[in-house]
Amino acid sequence: MPDFETLPRVSSPPFRLTGWHVGGIALVFFMIVATMNGVMMRHAFRTMPGLDARNGYDVSQRFNASINDARIQAARGWRSELAVKPTESATLISAAINDQGGKPIRGLIVSMAIRHPATRHFDMTAIAEEIAPGLYQISQPTLIGNWDIEISVTEGQGSPPFILSRNRIALKG
Repeated sequence: MPDFETLPRVSSPPFRLTGWHVGGIALVFFMIVATMNGVMMRHAFRTMPGLDARNGYDVSQRFNASINDARIQAARGWRSELAVKPTESATLISAAINDQGGKPIRGLIVSMAIRHPATRHFDMTAIAEEIAPGLYQISQPTLIGNWDIEISVTEGQGSPPFILSRNRIALKG
């Protein structure tokens, strides 16, 4: 059996952390962080553009008109009550529109915009049919998840539309 004390020792020079090592470690670290940021940004932009309006400047220019429209709507005192009924083949969305005294308002042109809160790819707009006095309804393909429904009303051809209500609904599958 050899005597280990008599064997020559092989020694390597001790490791020294130099500026090149620190620089390389920092460069690799920041490259990983930048790559992950790029991947996450790409995923975020593909799933939700983050825009509520197509052109923010136009929205800002119409702000005072929007406030005026809201005052006119409040002075009318019209109210809407939204009802959503999922069926096996479709989702029925109805709006009961009444005046200040609770009397149904007939003969309106009611448009319902159904918007997905995360993407515009699934947005739909439909003109509702008056199925009873003051009760307007649309039928859409089965909806699952969260949706925003905006009800826009026009009193007749040529009259300006106004928004009666905005609603968020959550439908389970």
